[in-house]
Amino acid sequence: DGIDSPRSDTTRNTPTDDSWLATKIAVGGVLRVVSERGLSIPSDLSLLFYEDSPWFEWQRPAISVVDSGAADMANLAVDRLMSRLGGVANSGREYRIGSRLVERASCRALPAS
Repeated sequence: DGIDSPRSDTTRNTPTDDSWLATKIAVGGVLRVVSERGLSIPSDLSLLFYEDSPWFEWQRPAISVVDSGAADMANLAVDRLMSRLGGVANSGREYRIGSRLVERASCRALPAS
């Protein structure tokens, strides 16, 4: 449920700068622990998640993400499948889908060292 690691991270006596999560499933657990601990995002904890979700924009503060381009990948897959079903031979091409950082309000700038 995404709760054990954030619980242990937030019980340390040292400040945490970032929390990186690879699944949307873990988001609920992390937000629950943040609430339980009375932490403030991004003052106490910056959050950056992998893979976007529409509700991340509506969360307060809005959650920053690394968007892996899943929608672009799905569109490309459908396009390639439809071409194949239409009799177009596989061209042997390589396709690359880029990722991008979507900066929202859940990350604070760290002081320059």
